[in-house]
Amino acid sequence: MKILLIAPSYARDRNAMYFPTGIAQISSFIRQAGYQVAALNMGNLEYDERMGELEKQILMEDVDLVGISSMTLGFLQTEEIVRKIRSLAPEIPICLGGDITSGEPELVLRALQVDYGVVGEGELIFLNLLHALARHADVARVKGLWISRQDRFVFTGEGPLIDNLDELPLPDYELFGVENFFAIQPKANWQYLRSHDNSQVVMPVFASRSCPFNCSFCYHTGPYRQRSIPSLLKELFYFKDTFGITSFNIFDDLFATDRERIEEFCQALAEEGLDISWSTQMRVHPIDLEQLQMMQSAGCKDITFGIESGSDRILASMNKKINTRQIATAVELARQARIGVVGNFLYGDPAETEETLEESLQFQQENKMFFVQWAAIIPYPGSAIWKYVCKNKISSEAEKMALIRKLSNPVHYLWNDLVNMTTMTDKVFWDKFVALREVNDINFRKGQAVMHQSAPDKKRNHSRCDLECPSCGLRRELIIPYPVECFNGGEPDLNTAIGVKGINLVCPACRLEMHIPANKIAHVAEKYQFFQAQVQQCVATGEDVVLIPALDRFLHIFNEDIDLSQLHVIQVCDTREKRIGCYFMGKKVEELTPENLKKNRNATFFLLPWVEYEKPLSFLDDIGIRKVVCWNRLFADKVAE
Repeated sequence: MKILLIAPSYARDRNAMYFPTGIAQISSFIRQAGYQVAALNMGNLEYDERMGELEKQILMEDVDLVGISSMTLGFLQTEEIVRKIRSLAPEIPICLGGDITSGEPELVLRALQVDYGVVGEGELIFLNLLHALARHADVARVKGLWISRQDRFVFTGEGPLIDNLDELPLPDYELFGVENFFAIQPKANWQYLRSHDNSQVVMPVFASRSCPFNCSFCYHTGPYRQRSIPSLLKELFYFKDTFGITSFNIFDDLFATDRERIEEFCQALAEEGLDISWSTQMRVHPIDLEQLQMMQSAGCKDITFGIESGSDRILASMNKKINTRQIATAVELARQARIGVVGNFLYGDPAETEETLEESLQFQQENKMFFVQWAAIIPYPGSAIWKYVCKNKISSEAEKMALIRKLSNPVHYLWNDLVNMTTMTDKVFWDKFVALREVNDINFRKGQAVMHQSAPDKKRNHSRCDLECPSCGLRRELIIPYPVECFNGGEPDLNTAIGVKGINLVCPACRLEMHIPANKIAHVAEKYQFFQAQVQQCVATGEDVVLIPALDRFLHIFNEDIDLSQLHVIQVCDTREKRIGCYFMGKKVEELTPENLKKNRNATFFLLPWVEYEKPLSFLDDIGIRKVVCWNRLFADKVAE
């Protein structure tokens, strides 16, 4: 049998945010048993290339079965993949696995109309399915499957697990295009939230499976098991010897539950002379300075801590089994050890109130966690939070499925469909969420880099900057791309709140982050100066002004850099239901329609930073309005043009 294994992508463009190690492990496991495998890693392809490559594989590879491994995030692309396969070769059976089938297997499988669904760990279950198909045996006897039977799905019972992870062969990294993954990755070194000014690529590796804890917002299957340290080192040597990779992210939900495992790993790195840098995820307790210093000496650069809240009431509601004192201690000790801290505060637990939120904000400020960010809880299927939503907010299977579809586009979900699980009113809940995103922006600016000098570089959308770390004083000259997607020759994404956020840069010495405001970067400062000049011209002449949109997400930092206060604003328009009827710049916000815009056709229209800037531009063009100053368009051309 020949099996086509597919890893969907979780982003529109080619991306290095994720490597499909799980399905690469399935691949090596079934190949070891004698099956032929073809692989398709869609993360290595641009969006418009993916279905064409799938068609080529289906038509040319003589495929007997397709296996797809996906997270809930990949639902929409998985649906597209299944439809394409059915249109090309409806006779080929399709098996779906991964996180997407774990939480609501019957619901998801019914929606996608695949033939089989693997629930739990895939290696043994999928292999047993292949054996049964090859022998024309009854697949209903294979444990761990949901099977399509006459327009319904039946479950065969709990499947087997791999007891000893060391027995697994190395995943089929090369078959799934790991070298392309490495080639893409340098473009991801520059990020708005956490940039690294080096060309190192990082390989995610897994040293364990599952997690012994049960936080309410998380979901995992099977008991917690760990690979041995020698097994992990064998994989690290493989990457170093084969590809020259010396930076790794131990991608486990939890790398270690005890100090002994950390000590063994650090000692083994020293004894083997494996000169690497690495990062990992750990709990905040138990932990001590000596352990962290040992990790730092062994190459540990960053630790992701599960922080989540600065309120002990919320931590208890999340079933975190930690408290705020332990969080504060762990963060301070990591700083002393010069290890970077990565983590989030999560907003929106069912127990969240205005009071608990204020506790968290105060805790964040007291502990100077200015680069630990705020995010909203997402109710992924299978988690306790998902079950809460299903019990209290959703009344039908159709609503469940609709929510799963929304969750597969998390950015859209957060800003359009965010479920309020708290006792706060929807308006208060939403207003607090918007304010928390602004808290991130305000906090970042409390740790600004000292900019000694900045000048445009010969490379378009780059500036040469002389920077000093505000924490340790390290001074360096860097060529900074902005927007960050312009790194390595890329073009700016105009369909964002472009040019406002700035960059958070990790100091290589102290591992603390520093913020570089966008208007301190020379080639961007030109755009700020141009926009401000247009504002001042309208102020000087007393012209009537229409503002679009009613800026919220970046209002605070935009107002710090651009002074709109003296404009004679006569109208504000927006497309967002949540903003219509609110007040902005002293005016009640109206719906953005051609009819409303025509009322003030002789005014000057200022389009502030906005994802949807093209829509009002189209309206204004259609009704013949020419006095338009558009922020986003400044990043399409040089200011002088």
